[in-house]
Amino acid sequence: MKDQISGNAAFAAWAREQITSLGYDVSGLRSGGRTRFAEYSGMSAATIGRLISTGEVKDIRVLKDFAEAIHQPLGEVLVRAGILAESELRAVQNPPPTPHPMSPDEAADALGITDDLDRELFRTTVDTLRKRRRRSGGQAAQN
Repeated sequence: MKDQISGNAAFAAWAREQITSLGYDVSGLRSGGRTRFAEYSGMSAATIGRLISTGEVKDIRVLKDFAEAIHQPLGEVLVRAGILAESELRAVQNPPPTPHPMSPDEAADALGITDDLDRELFRTTVDTLRKRRRRSGGQAAQN
């Protein structure tokens, strides 16, 4: 529980810093910065208040809007909010290589292509794309 509270406080401080870096003074209730940032971001002033005072906002839609407003990737905001571990974000951004490429039949299975004619069309399309790639030196063919 203590770690969550300190994490929320760190997120609130980071959120304040991000908003302040955009030129909004959110240091006090009377500064008007919260209201102006709320108008700019399309978020409510109460939500902005929670973000910068307690950091306890965990609604993904709110965090998405906040990320857009402060010009930060959503992943960064989710990490700062304690919703996503940085290692989890990096794993999604840079997945480990697969041990072997999926065969056309494995891909058809994964895509739920069960009809024999559809599977043959899928295999033919994959084969054509592979040939085009080989002819273009391993790069995806440009149209």
